[in-house]
Amino acid sequence: MMKKQLAFKLDGTADVCEETESNQRYELHMELCKCLNGIYKAKNNDYGDSFTAVRKKYPNAILIRLNDKLSRLEALMGGREQKITDENIKDTLLDMANYCLMELVEMTVDANGADKR
Repeated sequence: MMKKQLAFKLDGTADVCEETESNQRYELHMELCKCLNGIYKAKNNDYGDSFTAVRKKYPNAILIRLNDKLSRLEALMGGREQKITDENIKDTLLDMANYCLMELVEMTVDANGADKR
């Protein structure tokens, strides 16, 4: 018997559907998003909101951050010998995803004029 669950749509509505492999991917996606949020909170706690500060000085800072991470990803996936061993492919991808989300947050704050700092 297949398990029933809600499947949420982009328009905010939900349908009851059978659990499928695709639905399992949605759950994994949600868990990764929760993980990203935890990393974001922890790093902001440790470093302060450095992304916002740098972005205010350099509006295109996201391009530099992503380029740095892309270079790191290429090195890791290319199999080159790594002298720094505390970062792996998964960490690098999570960092890239978080940088993209952080940029979207800042763009939204800018558009809404919601930043009270």
